[in-house]
Amino acid sequence: MVKNVKSRIKGLLKSQSGFTLIELIIVVGIMGFLVAMIAPRLAGVMSGAVDQVCDSNQTRLQQVLGTYTEKNNNIPAGLTNLVIEESAGNYVAMNAAGMVDDNDKSNGAEVFSSEFIGGVKATLHTLNAAEAEELRGMGITSLFNLNVSKAVTEYNGNEMSWNENIPDSTVGFMAPAEIEEGLTVMMYGGGSTDTAANASALSGELRQPDLAYRIILGVGPESNLVKEGLITKAGMCPGGLQRSDHFAYNNYNIALPRLAETVKRLPATEVEFEDGLTGRTTTFEFEAQEPYQATTLCPEGHTIAGTAGEWTVAP
Repeated sequence: MVKNVKSRIKGLLKSQSGFTLIELIIVVGIMGFLVAMIAPRLAGVMSGAVDQVCDSNQTRLQQVLGTYTEKNNNIPAGLTNLVIEESAGNYVAMNAAGMVDDNDKSNGAEVFSSEFIGGVKATLHTLNAAEAEELRGMGITSLFNLNVSKAVTEYNGNEMSWNENIPDSTVGFMAPAEIEEGLTVMMYGGGSTDTAANASALSGELRQPDLAYRIILGVGPESNLVKEGLITKAGMCPGGLQRSDHFAYNNYNIALPRLAETVKRLPATEVEFEDGLTGRTTTFEFEAQEPYQATTLCPEGHTIAGTAGEWTVAP
């Protein structure tokens, strides 16, 4: 009996010949095919999740900002002025080398996302005395100039390897800025490089024309929103976190209400835009706004989903 069992086991073992080479090739091919089919979908799911988190962050910031402006009828102070003042009164142009991500992490990080600078058509704007007074009256009694340089070795929790075109030094990283005539800020779409001239005319594509000629400021840890406990910390965009070796700035932003004194400096208060999706022409009016009309932008230049479009200044 025992001998019979042993012989049967030996027979079974001998029959387990395993996969042939052809069978293995077929299995590997099928697995590769399945991966090729699934990978793009997984990437799409991950990208969608990042966008959802970003929208959620912005929605929360928008709610907090709305509560603040409703309660105080002004804008929180302590925001980040998104400029680089290399020396006193000398500001680096928004499109200068080293300012915008060139999509090449091997040559070091630039300051801003290319989507941000391109999406908002970021322009330097120099305040005149009346604009500075209006900002102070709106509650913005303090700002901090971003002023990153090669001397900044750590930023937003990351050890920095900067692009060679980043300034060696500035007037001071996150230096306090006086809200006065001559202060230069980032403006959406167009601006003026001195206190006397009108703002530049809008041209080309603009993602969201209703934000034109509005100052863009960042919500960093120095913001009153953080200091007063309305938000626990300055939020960062998940998309930017994935590209921290490409660009440094990754905080959310506030598009201020359009200043009445800025409107006085506009080359035109009505501009026609062509909708790239429908081909229709719409006239946008640029008027002074109230504090409650402040809105948010992520560090990649996006507003909350569904509020932006594809617009071009009509010829």
